[in-house]
Amino acid sequence: MPSMRFFAPATPLHTRVPLLPLSAAFTLAWTAADAGAVILQNDHVAFEFRPENYELARIADKDHDYVLRFQQGTALWRCMTMNAQLRPPQRADWDRDFGQIDSDHGHPAISHTLERAGATQILQLNWTDLSLPFGDRGAVTVEIRLNDAATAARMGIRITTEGEHDALWRYDFPAFTLNGIDGDPGNDLAAVPLRSGVVVPNPSQHKVVGAFNDDIEPLSSSHGGFPGIWEMQWMQVYDSDSEHGIFCRTTDDRAYRKAMTMAPNNGGVVLFYRHHTENGVLPNRRVEMPYQVLVGPFAGDWYAAAKEYRRWYLQTPWARRGPLRERPDFPHDLAENLNLMLYTEASDIGPELVASSLRWQQFMAEGESDPGTLLNHIRGNFEEVPEPHLDDTAIAGLHQLVDAGMRTAIYTRALGWHWTQEDDEFGTRELAAVRTLNQERVYSDIFQFWTMCPAEQIWQEKYAHAVNYLVHNGATDLYCDLNPAAHLCYNFRHSHPKGGGDWWIQGYRRQTQIARHVARATSPDFLMTAEHRNEATLDLFDGVTMNYWTYQDHVVRARTDGGIPTPILPAIIHDRILTLGGTMVSYDRITSDHFRFAQGWAKRK
Repeated sequence: MPSMRFFAPATPLHTRVPLLPLSAAFTLAWTAADAGAVILQNDHVAFEFRPENYELARIADKDHDYVLRFQQGTALWRCMTMNAQLRPPQRADWDRDFGQIDSDHGHPAISHTLERAGATQILQLNWTDLSLPFGDRGAVTVEIRLNDAATAARMGIRITTEGEHDALWRYDFPAFTLNGIDGDPGNDLAAVPLRSGVVVPNPSQHKVVGAFNDDIEPLSSSHGGFPGIWEMQWMQVYDSDSEHGIFCRTTDDRAYRKAMTMAPNNGGVVLFYRHHTENGVLPNRRVEMPYQVLVGPFAGDWYAAAKEYRRWYLQTPWARRGPLRERPDFPHDLAENLNLMLYTEASDIGPELVASSLRWQQFMAEGESDPGTLLNHIRGNFEEVPEPHLDDTAIAGLHQLVDAGMRTAIYTRALGWHWTQEDDEFGTRELAAVRTLNQERVYSDIFQFWTMCPAEQIWQEKYAHAVNYLVHNGATDLYCDLNPAAHLCYNFRHSHPKGGGDWWIQGYRRQTQIARHVARATSPDFLMTAEHRNEATLDLFDGVTMNYWTYQDHVVRARTDGGIPTPILPAIIHDRILTLGGTMVSYDRITSDHFRFAQGWAKRK
C-alpha cells in the first residue's frame, strides 16, 4: 500500500514568490508574514500561504480580530493515480498499482498569479512539470477566489495528466492542520452533520471521522463518505469560549461522491475533502473539480454555523420546493399528527409485537388529550427484499395494528440484495450489482447483502416492485434503511461513469421517486420515511427519524470519540421534512425518559 501521509517535511522548490502587501488597517492580530509569503486579502479576511510549497499558513479574521494558525507539513493537495496499463482480466494490486504525489513532491516548478475580475480577486497557484508515480507528467492549478465583500475564499483545483500510464483515481483538496484556535486545543469544539448532529470536544485528540486508505480497497467505499454518513457537506471547529473558529463547506448541489475528514494530527486537527473522479481509470486527462470548497473564519457556535449552512441549503434544488407545509404531495392531515416512530427488532409480526405496540400507544395517551399517531418501524419479515414474503400471520398482524389506529412503516434495505435470495428470472442481481475495479460484487458483512447500484433501471424497477407488494399486503408506509452511501462502481456493463461522480445520488433519487409513485397509486396517504437525513434526498421523503437512543444504556454518538449528540440537522431542515422522535426497543425494556428525549429531539411542533 502506498504511503498516505500528508505530513512530509517541506521541500525547497524551484520558485520563490514576492510578498503581497498587507492592509495597514489590520495590525492587531496579524504579525509579520514569512518573507515571500503569498497573501490574499480584503477588508474582512486574509489568507497566507507558505512561499516554498503554498501550504496554508494562516487565516486572519479582521472583523473579529483573531488569527487561525496551521501547521507546516500538511500538503494543500494530494493526488492518487492508478496504473492505467491494467487491462482486464488482469487484477489490480492494491499495493503496487496505486501511487501518490502531493504539493511537496513530484519535483514541480511552482508559480502564482494574482488578478482581479470586477469585485473578485483570483489567486492561481501553479505546480507544473510534475513527475507522476507511473512515469507520466502532470500539472496542478489551484484557483482561489475572494470577493471584496466575502469572509470566505472559494477554492477549486484543476489536475492534468499527460501520457498513457497514470490515471487520476482521486484527489484530496484543500487540506490543512489547524492548531488550537485561541492557543488551547483542549478548549476547541468540532461541529459536524453526522447522524443528526454531533459536537466533539477537543478534536485534536478525539477523531471525528475520516477517509484515509480504506476507499482503494475492493469494497470501494470509505468512512466519512458523502452521500453517506456525512449527511451534509460542511464542518466547523471553534473555541468554546470566544467562539472564534473556521467553517468549511462545498458549493456542490449535485451531490458528487466525496469524503470529508477531521482527525487528530500532531497536536492539531487535520481537515480535508476527498474527491473521486469520474472514469478514474483513464489516463491523459484534464480534471477540474465540478464545484468549489469555501474556507473561511467564522465567529459563532454550532447553531450559528447550522444557520449559515441553511442559508445556502435553501437555495439548492433539494430545498426549493419550499417548506413541508406548502408541499402538495405531503399528506398533511395524517403526517402532522405523527409523534413517534417505534422501532422493533422482532423477527416477525405476531402477538408479541402487537402487544408491545399497544402498550406504547397506551403510554402515549396517558396525560395527553391528543396522543397523536404511533408509526411502527417494522423489521424482521422484510430483510429479504427484493423478494419479500408475508405469510398469513404477518398480514393479520399488519391489519391489527392499522385497526388500532397505528401506521406501519415496513423496513426495506433500499440498496441491498439479501444473500439468501437467488437471482431472479431477469438476472437483476448480476446486472445491477456494484462491482469493484476487479469486477467483484460488493458484499456487506454487517448487513449480509450484495450492494446494488441505484443508477441501473433494472434495480430501480425491482425495488419499486417490492414496495408495491408490501403496500398491497397491508403496509401503510415504508422505511428506507441505511444512508444512500455512494460506492465507486466499476461494473463495465453499467452505463454510468466508472468510479465517482453524481450519478449515484441521481440514480437513488430516481429509484425513490419510482417507488413513491407506485405506492401512492395504491395508497394516496402513503408515507415514505428514511433512516438517513442526507441533504440530497430530503425532498423525496415525508419524514426522517431524529433518534439517538438505542438500547437501554447506550447512546449513538455518530461513531465519534466522545461526541455529544446535538440537534444540528433539525436546526437546518426542521421546516423541510417531518422530524420524528424514535425509540428502538419494546416498551417493557425502557423507561419513559427515552420517549421524552425522543420527543424533544424531534422538535415537536
